[in-house]
This record gives sequence, structure tokens and C-alpha cells, in this order.
Amino acid sequence: MAKAEKDPGEALVPVEPVGETITFVDQTYDRRKLFLPNWAELEVVRGVVEVRRDNTLAVDYMRNRPDFVEQGA
Repeated sequence: MAKAEKDPGEALVPVEPVGETITFVDQTYDRRKLFLPNWAELEVVRGVVEVRRDNTLAVDYMRNRPDFVEQGA
């Protein structure tokens, strides 16, 4: 039986590795929306917001807020 060849020009779909996000716990509110300096939106749900590790703007923004604690840090 012939083996199917993969087209070398075909793009691979990246798989998000485990631990790709950082979780921050809101010390003030259970639900709210936050806006980053570039107007990107983060949503706090049940007192938690998750940020992708590769989003350095969001990670720095969250780490510099006194009303949030990085979970597991």
C-alpha cells in the first residue's frame, strides 16, 4: 500500500503547549474588563484572567498591577 506523502509547502498547525498561559487572580473584582495600552481587552471572569506567555505587553501590564496576584508564582 502506498504511503501518502505530505506536501512540503503545507503549513503545520502549531499545538499550544501545556502551561502556555499565566493565570492572574483579581484581588478586587470577580468580573471586569481591562484594556491594555494597545486597546486589547482582557476579561476577568470569576476573579481570574489568563494571559498568553508570549504576549509580553499583557504579562508586563498584569505583573505591574497591585490588584492582581500571579497564581503559582
